[in-house]
Amino acid sequence: MPYTYFDVQSLNPHVINPNVAHLDSQKGQPSKKDLEQNVSVLVQVSGSVRLVERKEGPIRAFSDTFVLVPNKEDVGAKGKAKSGEGRSWLIQSQNFRFVV
Repeated sequence: MPYTYFDVQSLNPHVINPNVAHLDSQKGQPSKKDLEQNVSVLVQVSGSVRLVERKEGPIRAFSDTFVLVPNKEDVGAKGKAKSGEGRSWLIQSQNFRFVV
């Protein structure tokens, strides 16, 4: 991998489908567990990047958009990650644009 330098100029997270969940068969409403596990986050990042063999070279613009979803295999009974506090996320989709 060549030398890489990123300069992030904007970072925009957006919560998508916070209320999408399977209905609890007994109550007819989504359970809290389903609500916590079905949330996803769209993240937009833009800035500049330098990709060169040496530490000199042109700086180019980039944008990256990706969707994060909870890692359901790593979430415990109370919505906490098994490895500690917080939650583990997976990238569901990603679109990286590099301006030449």
